[in-house]
Amino acid sequence: MTEKLYLEDSALTVFRARVVERRAGAVVLDRTAFYATSGGQPHDLGTLGGVPVTGVEAEGDRVVHAVAGEVPDGEVEGRVDPARRRDHLEQHHGQHILSRAFIEECGAATASFHLGPAASTIDLEVRDLAEAEALRAEDLANRIVRENRAVTATWHSVAEAQALGLRKLPDGLDRVRVVTIQDFDRCGCGGTHPARTGEIGQIRVLGWEKTKGKIRVAFVCGGRALRDGRDRAQALAAAAAAFG
Repeated sequence: MTEKLYLEDSALTVFRARVVERRAGAVVLDRTAFYATSGGQPHDLGTLGGVPVTGVEAEGDRVVHAVAGEVPDGEVEGRVDPARRRDHLEQHHGQHILSRAFIEECGAATASFHLGPAASTIDLEVRDLAEAEALRAEDLANRIVRENRAVTATWHSVAEAQALGLRKLPDGLDRVRVVTIQDFDRCGCGGTHPARTGEIGQIRVLGWEKTKGKIRVAFVCGGRALRDGRDRAQALAAAAAAFG
């Protein structure tokens, strides 16, 4: 069994662990801060004993780290790429906020989530989405960010979790990690999250389209949202200058 340190501290990016199993091009540790690909969120990158970690996958209660070299024997230091961790945390938690905002503003539940390299998407369980509805959801999501609400993660039995009225309850688990945004959202989730919503900075809806009977909404959060706004402003200024 691999102890998943990120479940208790999503800000942890440096840790020490021991190799308990070796495979061709991969190792299993007794404990890890590396997030394994799951729930639409990609894996972390970084190093183990100075050796690059190129992939992370969960196999039952073990976490397998693909490595580009020989990890030393004994206790090793793990280092998670902090920029990638921060970016993925911003997109993932921003999705929690935005998904609840769409429920509150137009009754549209999220069917799936994908965290992409440039933008993320959620598929909403509706056939149409009006611009006014999308804008209201975006406004509500950013209000929750500005209010800097507390974010907590607690563990519950399945029966306890069912009684909490979660937005989403994962299947096939004996115990459920419930991520709560103060007075706003509760969701079963094993991903990385901040201590407060203000850490997300900003949530920006980029657009939406119809797909397979649902509405796919593209969005960016945090640093991505800042860069998107800057790029759009620069493009507008360049266009104005060209016609000036």
